[in-house]
Amino acid sequence: MQQRVVSLDFLRGLAALAVIIWHWNWLNFDPATGKLVLPSADQLPIPFLLYPIYKIGYLAVDLFFAISGFVFFHMYGERLTHGEITAREFWWNRFTRLYPLHFVTLLLVAALQSIYYTQHSVYFVYPDNTLAMFGLQIFMASNWMPEWPFSFNGPIWSVSIEILLYALFFVLARRGLATPWSAVVIVLLGSFLIAHAYLLGRGVTAFFIGALCFFTFKTRRNFPKLAVALAGAGCIQVIYSGMPVRDAAVVIVGAPVALLVLSFGERFSKIIVSKLAWLGDISYSSYLLHFPMTLALVTFGVTPNLHSGGQLIAYIAGVISLSLICFHCFERPVQNMLRGLSQWTEARFLRIPGMSWTNVRRG
Repeated sequence: MQQRVVSLDFLRGLAALAVIIWHWNWLNFDPATGKLVLPSADQLPIPFLLYPIYKIGYLAVDLFFAISGFVFFHMYGERLTHGEITAREFWWNRFTRLYPLHFVTLLLVAALQSIYYTQHSVYFVYPDNTLAMFGLQIFMASNWMPEWPFSFNGPIWSVSIEILLYALFFVLARRGLATPWSAVVIVLLGSFLIAHAYLLGRGVTAFFIGALCFFTFKTRRNFPKLAVALAGAGCIQVIYSGMPVRDAAVVIVGAPVALLVLSFGERFSKIIVSKLAWLGDISYSSYLLHFPMTLALVTFGVTPNLHSGGQLIAYIAGVISLSLICFHCFERPVQNMLRGLSQWTEARFLRIPGMSWTNVRRG
């Protein structure tokens, strides 16, 4: 089975763009009151095209979770079960992929928020920028508990939840429990969890829906398990957890349909979407950079017009451009450097013949 499903990279990029457009609402923050009031969707730019994103763009994060579930079961499930990848390798790959940009944007937001506070006596959008929350942010643990608020670079909450999902996935795979029926049970449990730990419940549910989509992609015999999980999750989310029917439908119907259509249609769509797969490459950069970019603009007196379609397009283009620069000049080079350094250190410790720092870098 191929290692990369290009269509899902494209889908991840679209999800990141949806989140960026949804957060255009940040510009309606009023420093006089310290409140963010979401404007009506029909008052925002290009509503004939972007109205669905203005209404439910926040659910693109659930799509992120689902894509991650699909990709992790696809890339790591059997390899972890069979011991083909070590715990050290798995977690070091996660650390080098996620942490460097998180750390840099955390420091950037902390600095910008300090300047903004001196100007307005209030923090921009996310007010809970305490030393305790900074400590949690350092360890990417900012939203592990339901009562912990959004802080600093607020969108990082979903990455914080993903760390817990990676841990759960790792334990299941190591114990040989990364199976379709395990995923069914966890989807149902996650749907119950939404009522008690909303963010974590969303993450658990969507991640393992993505896992079931992978198993269905791998063998169509698993489609009944996916159907059982989705039907049960829908009932639990609406009746027990109190989720709006619209939100539940998007997550338990829309996300699986998108994943299955693109994965099964990979052979036919790859020629087209492969040209845009770079949107998936920069999705993490764009996700972490769009709040600091907005904060920098308002801090230094450049406040885009919330109702201007042209300025929204310019803003999106700016985020994409900055993300491309960040990905090619920081994110990817730092990731490669850290992974190469780890291999070099391990090689020296184990005294692998013929291994040198030069060879590691060339590899």
